[in-house]
Amino acid sequence: MSISEAQLDLRREVASAFGLEEPAIRTFEPKMLTDVERAERLGVEIGKLETPFQLTPAAPRAKDAYLDLYQALMVLAEWPAATGMALFSSRFQWPVFPGAQISFPRLKKGQTCLVEFHLQLLDGTKTYQFRAFDYPLGGFEDLSIPGGSAHVIAVLVPPVDEIEGTLDLGAAIQQRNDEAANAGWELYSVRVSATQ
Repeated sequence: MSISEAQLDLRREVASAFGLEEPAIRTFEPKMLTDVERAERLGVEIGKLETPFQLTPAAPRAKDAYLDLYQALMVLAEWPAATGMALFSSRFQWPVFPGAQISFPRLKKGQTCLVEFHLQLLDGTKTYQFRAFDYPLGGFEDLSIPGGSAHVIAVLVPPVDEIEGTLDLGAAIQQRNDEAANAGWELYSVRVSATQ
């Protein structure tokens, strides 16, 4: 699919608001963990990995999994072609922090899942502040990440075996920079890895 002139104009306007040139935004590529890194984080052999879900701004639902975006300034489903992208900024954080959340049904008891958020942190002069959550237990970690590059925020989601029956698991990220920072970032995809 080609991008319309109106969408190009909007991208130029948004890039200008972040002090970037529009062609720079088009060249960003998401970074992903390798299968070796995924297997290490889950504590299994590579051959035991599976990817039950990979959701994107272009395809935010799959089976019973879904991706929610909070305070996205712009969502382009057709660019980049494979994933689409959602644009966020700390400048716009009311009534909620800018962020993304994935929810999916527990695959099976005893199975830990790894959730990867694939981001581009647009401003190389800023340090980005994120809070990463797993749920339903609500564990979280605060992260400080240098800007100006592609990055993966990875969250381990425990199986929560103590809760019986049907259960939704998930992970979320929230940007925690203050409004004055005007720290822009893009989300390309969210991938869930698990063990067979």
